[in-house]
Amino acid sequence: MGRIQQPAWRLDGYRRAVNFCELHDLGYVGNKFTWERGRGTDGWVSERLDRALATTGWRVLFNRATVYHMEIACSDHMALFISLGISIRYSPMKFRFENSWLRETDVKEAVEEG
Repeated sequence: MGRIQQPAWRLDGYRRAVNFCELHDLGYVGNKFTWERGRGTDGWVSERLDRALATTGWRVLFNRATVYHMEIACSDHMALFISLGISIRYSPMKFRFENSWLRETDVKEAVEEG
């Protein structure tokens, strides 16, 4: 927004690299643009420069992933926050010594190192 459209040849290398690597844009939630300059002036320019790309395999693993464009005060770029859409529960397990470990030849050295 606010800038003359760039010629296609300037973006062709980027597009070829993305296609060659079989990457896909993950889309976004939030402001359409991720970079701006000259806000509030006649020369105000906004563009979507920052993107999150992933392979098909990654997208299958994290099919609920969402990319958020988040404003930050100290930059002319928006921050990208990627939520994987999963919850991780951590439950520490109790340490239990196994008597069978005593049969291992290097158990004493392993304990001393630990």
